[in-house]
Amino acid sequence: MTIDIKTTQLTRIGYEYQDLVCIGFIIDWYSDPNKYEWVRIEGDIEHEKLKGLDDVICKRPDGSFELTQVKFTIDPNRDDLALSFDWLLAKKKSGTSMLQKWAQDVQKFSTSGQLAFASLRTNRIPDPEFKNTLVEKLVDYKKLPQPVREQFDLQLGGSKQAKNFCANFNFAHSEQLIGDFESRLHDRLVPDHTNEEGFHRLQRAIRQSATRRNFPSPDGTWKLIDVEEILRANLVQKLSQDFAIPDHYLPPSQSFHADLISKSSVPGCHVVAGQPGMGKSTYLSFLSEELVRSGTTVIRHHYWLGSSSVIDRISSEHAIKSMMFQL
Repeated sequence: MTIDIKTTQLTRIGYEYQDLVCIGFIIDWYSDPNKYEWVRIEGDIEHEKLKGLDDVICKRPDGSFELTQVKFTIDPNRDDLALSFDWLLAKKKSGTSMLQKWAQDVQKFSTSGQLAFASLRTNRIPDPEFKNTLVEKLVDYKKLPQPVREQFDLQLGGSKQAKNFCANFNFAHSEQLIGDFESRLHDRLVPDHTNEEGFHRLQRAIRQSATRRNFPSPDGTWKLIDVEEILRANLVQKLSQDFAIPDHYLPPSQSFHADLISKSSVPGCHVVAGQPGMGKSTYLSFLSEELVRSGTTVIRHHYWLGSSSVIDRISSEHAIKSMMFQL
């Protein structure tokens, strides 16, 4: 099989492959809204960094976690790029192998009862030695060749820890080529759940989440509403207009507020102007809630909701369609 990826672009393609794996989790969640409570990409758990299984972290409703690491290789058909024990056990300059890093997370979360699933996702193909130890996606500790078993025990601190890793870690190998993978994910969403723009917008948002701190804000945690907003933004739908109003908020001037309430009952156009940060959005949100409570029809659009929005709210197309939905 011919591989048409430039050899100089392994890092770039590797990150793209990781993004596609993330999108796969997002689509699963979108299809089954009760599957996860939240998803984080290149994240942490309660501000605590993981040792190695941090590419995709999914929290289930029961409080347990799915931990996934992604490894891409440019040519899975090459013998030297196979999924092998040499590759798994090789130590980096820092003196830590991938087995050791992944096993630390497995040990910690399995001991606490919080591990739902731990996995490597890779397009590497297992070599014969590795393949002979697999039972479905788990390595059978008893089938490990003696020298490999000794290395497992040595690197993980004993047979008990090695057996725990083997019993809890899945090797999802021989995955699709990147082009086929992207096409399959695309077809799961388009045209039934979004359009071409929605799919590409999801790709961009996942890339931002992997490379930017605290995206989506406030802490980089994806909620289902973020996914829904991205996929439906180019359809006629209402964008979120939730703008936090502080407890016990009071308008800047009661006379000003009363005057604006009065003016809103007759046709006309009025502009509330002020310097950035003076509280225009907060006041207009307060005003909107009062008008709604009084039975007045309100159509609104915030061009900025802090850094939490994953949609380009400045886009006139998005603003118009959102307001059309409100009508």
